[in-house]
Amino acid sequence: MHIKLPTRFNDGKIIPVSYFVELEKKFVKEYGGYTRVMPPSRGEWKDKGGKVYLDLTLTYEVFIDKSRFEKTVEQKLGVLIKELKESLGQKAIVCYYLDVRATQF
Repeated sequence: MHIKLPTRFNDGKIIPVSYFVELEKKFVKEYGGYTRVMPPSRGEWKDKGGKVYLDLTLTYEVFIDKSRFEKTVEQKLGVLIKELKESLGQKAIVCYYLDVRATQF
């Protein structure tokens, strides 16, 4: 699962590091771990009125076994995204899941 989160609130204020520390603890507790891709990604997007916004985002990768994802995580994904949108004051949060084939450890 990949989640992209902004580094700033919509008013331009920096999101406190403590927010990401707590989120990372949640990822470890609920999913068993995470990888934070550094540095922040840079992108732009245009709203319906034509205004262009700069986005700096942190990407989190959370590796979850496909069967566990389908049985437990997928059902709760909407709640996680809603919580992230509300706490960060965002209209949308990018989150997607890729089925990855990997060597078993």
